[in-house]
Amino acid sequence: MKKYKVALVIPCYKVRSHITQVIKAIPSWVNKIICVDDCCPEKTGMFIKKNFKDKRIKVIFNKKNFGVGGATVVGFKELKKYNIDFIAKVDGDNQMDLSLLKDFVMPLVTNKADFVKGNRFTRISDYEKMPFVRTIGNIILSFLSKISSGYWNIFDCTNGYFCINKKIIKILPLDKINKGYFFENDLLNWLYIYRTNILDIPTKSIYKNEKSNINLFKVIILFPVLFFRNFIRRIYYEYFLRRLDFTFLSLFLGFLFLFFGIKTSLNSWSTIPNAQPSNAGTVGLVLFLLISGIQFILYFLREDMNNIPNKNIFNFKK
Repeated sequence: MKKYKVALVIPCYKVRSHITQVIKAIPSWVNKIICVDDCCPEKTGMFIKKNFKDKRIKVIFNKKNFGVGGATVVGFKELKKYNIDFIAKVDGDNQMDLSLLKDFVMPLVTNKADFVKGNRFTRISDYEKMPFVRTIGNIILSFLSKISSGYWNIFDCTNGYFCINKKIIKILPLDKINKGYFFENDLLNWLYIYRTNILDIPTKSIYKNEKSNINLFKVIILFPVLFFRNFIRRIYYEYFLRRLDFTFLSLFLGFLFLFFGIKTSLNSWSTIPNAQPSNAGTVGLVLFLLISGIQFILYFLREDMNNIPNKNIFNFKK
């Protein structure tokens, strides 16, 4: 592995009690380690500087808290300065198995993908230990992310353990990617827009008694809005600007027919006693609009599922 230049980005926020185990687990063949102290109240960055003399480590201090995504982007921008082939990202809470890092790098080396991410849902034994609330939450969010990102072939879309070809970092609009906990889902959306080839690999997380910093209320209220925005953005770039064809038209007609079908149905639905029942023509029109709308959307979904990016943007050569 030493012939490949690999860097690691670690966002640090309230992880002082875990960061020692994370750094000690980093393989010796990793060339550069960027620890981003995201205005951590525990001063994790200073702890790293005082306790680790590893020349590979560089600590960056954010003047304000950007969020996990913002801290990761800061690390990405820093690594643009270095002669690196691949960039991996792990969290600082010691929930990601760094002994698997080689499995993330090799598919990039062999040009099987531009971007490799972990999936904790490939083996039942791996996610049985995951807290039940997290399991259900990740399943729901992954399904919504499939729809919004267009990557129907992957799962566990909130997983922050990934590795990417550095050349992809150079073309991504880093400043437009969500800086908070929606980072991984937003990143997938932009990767699809740039037609990045993604590979899921089995991984597992280590759960102990860690307290999540995620605000559940924000997830429930904000994430669905962001998923809808990302879906619209993806449709605009992929099916309107890049390849305007019947796929886009079918989605447009599907929603149009469903809207008027539901509207007509509600307008003709009366609960007044002895009200005149709807005539056969009205019922037939409603059924036609609803069935046609569903058929158009099903056609779009079929075409969308067959349009998953499966070719590398950049092939690695050494």
